[in-house]
Amino acid sequence: TSLLATCRFVINLATLEDHPVLGYRLALANQVLGSFKNSQHFEKHWGGTVGFGEIATWKLFRQKFVLHILDGLRGTYNGEAANWHAQVYLGSTDPVALDRVAGSLIDMARRRAGLPQINNSQRSARYIDVASMNNVGEGDPEKIVHDILQTP
Repeated sequence: TSLLATCRFVINLATLEDHPVLGYRLALANQVLGSFKNSQHFEKHWGGTVGFGEIATWKLFRQKFVLHILDGLRGTYNGEAANWHAQVYLGSTDPVALDRVAGSLIDMARRRAGLPQINNSQRSARYIDVASMNNVGEGDPEKIVHDILQTP
């Protein structure tokens, strides 16, 4: 985090992927895990995924991370063995809204494959809910205004 403190702004570059522990590894998880050296100890110390939503409230994170871009040209929906060419890029100043939209894309791919949604499986992306409840961003899908640009 000392490098993070010296930067004026940070652009968070994430990918469209599910994660065996986190549920999703999108903008919020990427910004938190990418900001610490020992993410395994960090995950254990902060209570796993719920803590990510709390850490996203820290002043340092809220001030420094000004743009979140998600590369979804290829995404995973059930580990590396199950990927698809989603052909999307997503961008937002709101990491919670971006994760909601990107998570819905992963869940659509999982439904097409006959798999349960992430939050209905053994893993859960509760950290997105925690970040939303702490006003890090908009977590209500009905209130998120977005456009998805698809490549030809």
